[in-house]
Amino acid sequence: MTPMRTPEGNPIPPREALYGRRIKTEIETFARNPALTELFALFDYKPRGEIKRNLTVGQGLAEKLAFAQSGWQWDANGKERADAEKIQLTPEQEAAIMGTPGKKGLAERLGMTKATEAKNAKSDALIVLGGGGVHPFWRTAHGKEHGGDVKQVFLLGSKKSFRKQAIIDAQEKDRAAGKPIDPRRAAYDGIALSESAQTEFDLQVAAAETNYGTLQKDGTYSMSDYEISEIGTNGDRIRHYKYKNQAKSKDHPDLFVISAYNREDPANPRVRSSDQFAVVKGLLLPRAQRVIPVTSMNFRNFQHFDARRILTDQFGLDVDTIGFDPSKPPLSPDSPTIYHDAARYLNEVYSTLKGAVALHKTHYSS
Repeated sequence: MTPMRTPEGNPIPPREALYGRRIKTEIETFARNPALTELFALFDYKPRGEIKRNLTVGQGLAEKLAFAQSGWQWDANGKERADAEKIQLTPEQEAAIMGTPGKKGLAERLGMTKATEAKNAKSDALIVLGGGGVHPFWRTAHGKEHGGDVKQVFLLGSKKSFRKQAIIDAQEKDRAAGKPIDPRRAAYDGIALSESAQTEFDLQVAAAETNYGTLQKDGTYSMSDYEISEIGTNGDRIRHYKYKNQAKSKDHPDLFVISAYNREDPANPRVRSSDQFAVVKGLLLPRAQRVIPVTSMNFRNFQHFDARRILTDQFGLDVDTIGFDPSKPPLSPDSPTIYHDAARYLNEVYSTLKGAVALHKTHYSS
């Protein structure tokens, strides 16, 4: 069999060639999803090509991205999602995106709502993507339950502060719905609302300890079965949890809570995916081949493309990104704690388009 080659004519190793074919399939599946076409039709989008079918996948993605940039990006200028002004949509657009009784919404048809689990029973590592509020807890819980057997778990935090009010709001919504809070979640909230918790790194510590620790009589979780050490260097903060009883260590993966520094702007608490993933790559076991990033489903598509761009294209790792349904956390199936409206889904489609276009430039010659 003739090996695949790069645009420069260099042979591509079989494993990397396999990943490249998978990436192309993922890009084309997203680009050709009828729900994406219907979504853009809601905003009177018309491709510039005289005949729609004459547009290549890359041209179609690029044109949709340019259209979306003009009106969909509401988190520009470095604003956090919770603080940014949202896009104003008509009732018809809202209904089409969110769905109506008996009719699936475009967000669901684009794969942004239903929880997913790992395709393989065994992988090398979970990578829990960071965030604020209760997201770190639920992402870690979902990864532990649905990510398959792994040897390492990486929880990505940062030096960025978080809004404690988001934790309180989540508690109030659960109480209003009459839903009991799981003991692990209650312990996580207690840590998050304490004075010592100030950054997203602290939230990931809380997520690790409440999901992998041992419940105590006072409702806290103990990590006494783990050796805990700080192993970060050169501005990266890394807390390592290693199970003490090596005879049972296969059932207790090594845990790493990471806060990488921003290589381009060290004073900036906002960390880039490339910085976080570079630290993960340095800690992965030597023969690691497949990793499972864990996020919330509304972010899953664009964060999967982001992981492909870095973890696959730069580090040669296969990636299977999974997520929990943000409206139905796994430990409280009917809880209304997190809501995502149509405008927020729309912006994540914009982010996915950016990721798809970037990947397309790498994996297609034209």
